Amino acid sequence: MIFNDKVLVRDWIANTRPSVNLAKMIWHGPNPRDIPDSALDEPAMFKANHGCGWNLAYDGQSPDRETIITTLEGWLSEVFGRKKLAEWAYAEIPPQALIEQRLVFENGARPHNYNVHCSDGKVLWVGIFFSDENGQRKLGYFGEDGSRLPVKMQNIMAAMDDSFRPASPLQEAIDAAKVLSSGVDYVRCDFMVTDETLWFNEMTTYSGSGHVKFSDPNYIGRLQEDWDLRKSWFLSQPQPGLVEIYRKSLLRELNRRAA
Repeated sequence: MIFNDKVLVRDWIANTRPSVNLAKMIWHGPNPRDIPDSALDEPAMFKANHGCGWNLAYDGQSPDRETIITTLEGWLSEVFGRKKLAEWAYAEIPPQALIEQRLVFENGARPHNYNVHCSDGKVLWVGIFFSDENGQRKLGYFGEDGSRLPVKMQNIMAAMDDSFRPASPLQEAIDAAKVLSSGVDYVRCDFMVTDETLWFNEMTTYSGSGHVKFSDPNYIGRLQEDWDLRKSWFLSQPQPGLVEIYRKSLLRELNRRAA
């Protein structure tokens, strides 16, 4: 649950990988109407801690306070992923609104995003996306060595140009993600990059809710060879009732394939 909670994970990051930069936390709490006026003195990002995709950019003047509060109250009233996405862990997180420092390049452009997919300290792949000068979001996949991978996400974002080269903080992101994912069967560690500076963004155990489609399904199969499901909580811990029979059966099969 800590990984998926955008408030709690910050303390865990600070203790686990203190060298990673964290955007300044301006305010957080369960009631958006408690936001002090001083929290609106600077550009910021408004978020909710118990889901994904809830981000509202504030430039220091707009949106107005009531619009911000109404938006946050709407987010906090929802249980993220309960219905069609089945992201059950978010339902266990006490909802809070949070306000973070808004990160941008010196020229005002939005940060690049480095999403490092890991399995127990091993990097599976890195997804990098950003908005170009026309505001179009572009995405590419890279290996641990920074080489471009021959896969594309379908029907989500445009593929970035082949000439794109990751900025130098890529290795810093990879090194941090290896530490942060240690002992976990799968987690995505997300970072942002502004003018050669790496910032922690968030972590999630749900990448695209498991619904992402790629241009080369066979390549994803090869990546899954490095994802050891036997280290997951479900397979590593006894389960109640008939579920335990299924767990043991699945574990035997995975052990057989790994042998």
